[in-house]
Amino acid sequence: MEQIAKIFSIAMPIFLVLILSEKLIGYLKGNDTVPWMDALSSSYSGITLAVRALFGLGISIVSYQFMYQHLAITH
Repeated sequence: MEQIAKIFSIAMPIFLVLILSEKLIGYLKGNDTVPWMDALSSSYSGITLAVRALFGLGISIVSYQFMYQHLAITH
């Protein structure tokens, strides 16, 4: 789980920099093809999916440990 969190903590800023650089280059060339609201909604959607995946993974790990300790037929 820590490795996934590290990957997301590295990938998210890189993704944000790429989106901002695409917007800047498009603005400077006068050919801005991606609307701001579309870029923001896509970014927030990605962040939401990443947080949900990490949250779900954490719940899976905690619930597995609980089930193993309390519901296992054999130890």
